[in-house]
Amino acid sequence: MDHHAPPLKLLFVICNEIQNFLKGNNSFIICKKENQDNVIVINCRAGKGRTGTIICCYMLFSKRFSEPEEVFEYYSKKRFNLGEGVTQPSQRRYVIYFAHLLKEKLYFPLVRNVTGISIHKLTQKNSGTIRPYFEIYLGNGDKIFYTNKTKYLDQKKIYSNNTELITITDTNFSMQISGDLTIKLYNNGLLSKKKLGRISFNTAFLDSNQKHLVFKITEIDPDNLLKQKSIPKDFEIQIKFEILCNCQNRELPINLCNCCSNNLRTELEDWKEINSVLEVFLICHLE
Repeated sequence: MDHHAPPLKLLFVICNEIQNFLKGNNSFIICKKENQDNVIVINCRAGKGRTGTIICCYMLFSKRFSEPEEVFEYYSKKRFNLGEGVTQPSQRRYVIYFAHLLKEKLYFPLVRNVTGISIHKLTQKNSGTIRPYFEIYLGNGDKIFYTNKTKYLDQKKIYSNNTELITITDTNFSMQISGDLTIKLYNNGLLSKKKLGRISFNTAFLDSNQKHLVFKITEIDPDNLLKQKSIPKDFEIQIKFEILCNCQNRELPINLCNCCSNNLRTELEDWKEINSVLEVFLICHLE
């Protein structure tokens, strides 16, 4: 898996399994309740971002902390003598999602229609020519669901004067989404592609009347974009949505419209599992 955020359901499944094991409730492991020998080891390629995402979520799940910023600071101080802990904006966003759900119940992600992907202020120079393309990954997975990449000479060339909003989707672009989504942007070069940024988000956290998302440079992966001199500090990625129905995800999904019923079959099962973990979480912390 790339360094983008893990699927939201996975965070709850892992935290629940960690809690069960540490408390000695895992049916696959013979151990006494609250046995001090029950130790969880979490690691990824660098033992930093994805590892920190899980650890931060679990510390929220175990009620050691209640606010994301507090747990980010704690993890950073405990894990590193210098530098930061969880620094990738999308990973931090998913820890914030996790904390949100521990406090407020949502029953399913909203279904939306993406109608446009745009970028603003891509180059530091007064003008420039780019051949941007994008890749869409559903469920924050590794498999490309959609891309508008073509051969170098066929890729649409866009002239930018560094002031206008550049739409990199076709005029008639339309794609229904729900749940976890990752969008990666590139510039199609003659010899190699250049990464322009990556965003991961979940539609459950959109407002019911929200028609666009704006990701500023501090909200775009990788976090080292801020250090690249070729990228302006006011670089943005914008996503435009179309609202398809009036379904509200703060209500039980009893009377969903046909659009949501057809698009949320897998998502409803995932969120049923998320909410079952949350129910146990609430019961445990009320005792």
